[in-house]
Amino acid sequence: MGSDDDWEDEWYAFWYEEVYESNECLTHRDEEALKNSHSNREKCEMLTTIAEEYETIGNYASAESYLNMACESAQYGTDYVYLTRKGDFLYQRKRYEEAIATFERALKSLDAKRDAYIYIDQLKYYARMVHFIIASYKELGKVNKEEKYHGKLRRRIARHIRGQPGRDEDKAHNLCEAAWRVYLDDRMIDEALILIDSAIELHPNCPAEYYNTKAIILDGGFQYDEALKCYDKALSKERSNETFLENKAGCIREKLKRRLLLGNTRSEDLDMINDALKTLPKSCDSGDYLTTKGDILSRLGEPVKARICYALAAREYDKVDEAERQLKGLKPTESYINITGSRLSRRGRLSI
Repeated sequence: MGSDDDWEDEWYAFWYEEVYESNECLTHRDEEALKNSHSNREKCEMLTTIAEEYETIGNYASAESYLNMACESAQYGTDYVYLTRKGDFLYQRKRYEEAIATFERALKSLDAKRDAYIYIDQLKYYARMVHFIIASYKELGKVNKEEKYHGKLRRRIARHIRGQPGRDEDKAHNLCEAAWRVYLDDRMIDEALILIDSAIELHPNCPAEYYNTKAIILDGGFQYDEALKCYDKALSKERSNETFLENKAGCIREKLKRRLLLGNTRSEDLDMINDALKTLPKSCDSGDYLTTKGDILSRLGEPVKARICYALAAREYDKVDEAERQLKGLKPTESYINITGSRLSRRGRLSI
């Protein structure tokens, strides 16, 4: 009987062969379909699809060849879509100088458009190009490119605002949505922040959701203190919004978890996790927060109190009673339950 490693190798070989053959069939089918494509856009989309199928099976030379055909076949004004896809391909292959040149071509294609034809989807493409140009330069050891390319993105946003008809509030809403997609799809923190800041600047009396969106982006970039300020701004507009409250509590917890990871736990962290537990809506599960509180207490040299938090998080109430008696010197007939109240209302009430 073979080992687990042998079985895994055989399974992987079988899986790869199935995927390879499946994608080869798709590629041949799509190459036939390419002959029957009619519009320029349809042809370019099919070329890109074939390139992706070749990329999946590891045939990178053929993938690049079809991407080149898509870029060459695209009409001027739409070529930025396929140039961006080719730039992504080159970046993934660590061909950074070629990636920069390709993304620059895409930027020039969009820069040539009149202001009235700069739509919100194109801003998302622009943000992506800027992000990966900066990332490529960093991979080449060339830093300090942010000011130049983020400046280009800000100017592009300004042109979009000038060129599009309609109310500023509607334009700001579109920028907020674009910021969210840029963050959610690719975690492009800096570019998403530029978009959301532009939205807030355009609509100073913006809805609370704008600040919640900015806070989430900052949170994702480990900028916890700035994120908490934005959650507070959102809550100043909608004090009882449970989503904002849960997000703020989660941000506090993530900040403390990162300190734990880096070995930077402080005594005031206990107050912060208690604030998070108080902020967390009652409809939310507090188990993860109690676990984090236990980790903080353990790091601060309070093992018994830490055990109480771990037991509460796991709903192991007999262990809670045992630890409480050890901590407070309770009589064996007393329990944590009949001292502090019912199990269902414990969140945020621990005095540990």
